[in-house]
Amino acid sequence: MSEAIYNYHLAGSIRKEIGDLRGYAFNLTNEAWVHMYMGDFDQSQQKTNFAKNILAKLEDRQLLAWATSVKGYNLFYQQIFEESADLLVKASELWQKSGNIIAHVTCRVMQVNILCAQQENIRAKKLLLETKSDLNEGIAGFNTYSYDYMFILCHLSEENLEHHLDLAKRNIVDILEKGVMLYLPDFLELTSSLLTGKGLFDNAVQLMALSVRLRKERQIPVPPFRKTYHDSILTKLKSRLEPDKFKLNWNKGENLTPEDCLTLIYLRG
Repeated sequence: MSEAIYNYHLAGSIRKEIGDLRGYAFNLTNEAWVHMYMGDFDQSQQKTNFAKNILAKLEDRQLLAWATSVKGYNLFYQQIFEESADLLVKASELWQKSGNIIAHVTCRVMQVNILCAQQENIRAKKLLLETKSDLNEGIAGFNTYSYDYMFILCHLSEENLEHHLDLAKRNIVDILEKGVMLYLPDFLELTSSLLTGKGLFDNAVQLMALSVRLRKERQIPVPPFRKTYHDSILTKLKSRLEPDKFKLNWNKGENLTPEDCLTLIYLRG
């Protein structure tokens, strides 16, 4: 991800030099997005604020929506929920007015994240249903990873384990086929939690180990708001297995390739 930051910074500098303020603001916002995923929230905030100051002088609804979205996401990852929710509502409206339904839906899903973090599960499920109607209107090629992840997370307490596991599997297959590796650690951890519910502790530990390794390699830290959930999976697995067996499975998981996870979740092999 550090390479992405370098490339965005370089492109932004060139755009600034040639007087392309719109392109410069766009690159600043993209750079802020990557900083956010790396956990560098201060840098992300600075870049986004700078971009929004530039965009205030331009009439570009989509870029303003993008910068507002990133600022909202950044605050969410810092667990500043109320301010984040306000920004995401504004961003969602801007995206909808500009005709970008995909981005509009993405902001709505992030609002579901906030409601879940605030333990407002009933409101979260209601918003998911409303968002599903937007998806059903026909968004060609829209990746539903974020939506499906939140759907499973919101319904974990319900007796639909097999359905949730099948949904998680389908997303993992799609992520691997499309190479959208940013989403893979989240789904590996979610699937590990589901396999734990089925008593498949060995496989669950290996998936967690693979996820931890991928996060380190790709510089995708566990978001602060999700750390409790992440740690709870590990705590549960450690309580179910003897230390030696846990360590053995952990070592196996650390040496897996992303594609190897398909065998562990019974899609192949």
